[in-house]
Amino acid sequence: MTEPIDRIHETKSHLVEEIAVMLGGRAAEELVFNEMTTGASSDIDRASEVARAMVEKFGMSSLGPISFGQDQKSIYEQSTMSQDMASKIDIEVKTMIDEGYIVAQNVLKKLRDKLDVLAKELLVKETIESEDFIKLIGPKNAFAAVVAPTASAPRRRATK
Repeated sequence: MTEPIDRIHETKSHLVEEIAVMLGGRAAEELVFNEMTTGASSDIDRASEVARAMVEKFGMSSLGPISFGQDQKSIYEQSTMSQDMASKIDIEVKTMIDEGYIVAQNVLKKLRDKLDVLAKELLVKETIESEDFIKLIGPKNAFAAVVAPTASAPRRRATK
């Protein structure tokens, strides 16, 4: 599994925000078109990796602070984990994904006007550079109140 984070210390709320960002495209499809496409598949894979790491590696679920250490198992090695525990892990991963998806949906609903402006611009241009994005939507800190419920924990920057 690829490492889902670049920082030394991550908070659960920040990782849920990251999942929300990854699922934003899917949430936008559903909000605007009431339909889903295959376009979000790699984002869903990445969000699932982060959610699974939160549960299995970081102990950020109701299962508690435990590492399940399944990373080193090859597909040919028999797992020592019970089916019951594997099922509980899957439920917790789904809970993390659902939490991030709800955040994405709520942010997009609150900022629907901005989403529509962005969508219109993307019909003209296939990609939008960050400077143009900021001109259209505004700076990231302008939306702090929208994502504040999940953004309350302090964050530390990684040092390499």
